[in-house]
Amino acid sequence: MIKKQGDRMGRCLAVLFPGIGYTTDRPLLHYARRIVTEAGYETVLLNYKKEIFGEGHVTKENVEQAFSQCCEILADYGTEQWEEILLIGKSVGTILIGQTAQWMKKTLGLKARIRFIALTPLAPAFPYLQGQEVFMASGTKDPMLKKEDAQKLAAAYQLAVTYYEGANHSLEVKGDPEQSVQILADVVHRMIVFCKLPNGVKLLKK
Repeated sequence: MIKKQGDRMGRCLAVLFPGIGYTTDRPLLHYARRIVTEAGYETVLLNYKKEIFGEGHVTKENVEQAFSQCCEILADYGTEQWEEILLIGKSVGTILIGQTAQWMKKTLGLKARIRFIALTPLAPAFPYLQGQEVFMASGTKDPMLKKEDAQKLAAAYQLAVTYYEGANHSLEVKGDPEQSVQILADVVHRMIVFCKLPNGVKLLKK
């Protein structure tokens, strides 16, 4: 299923790739969606078929299935009208944004500028994002990618990662809702800056 909204004179497209259980309605992606729609991007919200990640595990096979589904959906959006494409991924979605960008360039012949937001990236995402315009955020208590492993990958692929102390795979601090909200506010601010959204301070205060 797809949801579309917004229009920036048909020039800019934003695509949101959720995690397995972290849907586009949850805080990080909810505000990412709000940022891009208010900036005027045409917005696509992807939802993977339930059977793909039915057991809640990330494997090479189910990532390939999700990637195939994403390609099938995005093929309908063409390439010529876009000046910029922003691919936003959470968890397993951070792998898919890199794979999708390669597919868009090689298979569709896309010439548009492509940028990325990678929230709580998984290890296989790093090679795809090397040399790209990307904002990456990870928690120091993320069980899916330990900080020391993230630091090694970031160094190997020359990527900058913003780390949030004590945050888990949802970029929340267990038992500390106030700190969790502060982290969310900082991530939102950084996404606004990355997207260069006009009147970003107003959006943060709403």
